[in-house]
Amino acid sequence: SKTGDYLYAEYESPTFGFIDDVEFWFPSDKPGIVEYRSASRVGESDGNVNRKRIKALREALQKKGWKSIGY
Repeated sequence: SKTGDYLYAEYESPTFGFIDDVEFWFPSDKPGIVEYRSASRVGESDGNVNRKRIKALREALQKKGWKSIGY
């Protein structure tokens, strides 16, 4: 789903069908900034799947000229 400054997506794991929630927020008072979150709904460990997903998204956006601050 999508609103003016917010994007929500679901990823389904191919092996067990678990759903992960992924959110992006583009604060209007901070142009060029995106805040994001990826989290499993179930379980205590995801094998770093969410971390790897965010890293892959961040690297893909960097190739398109986006800048990344932090990790």
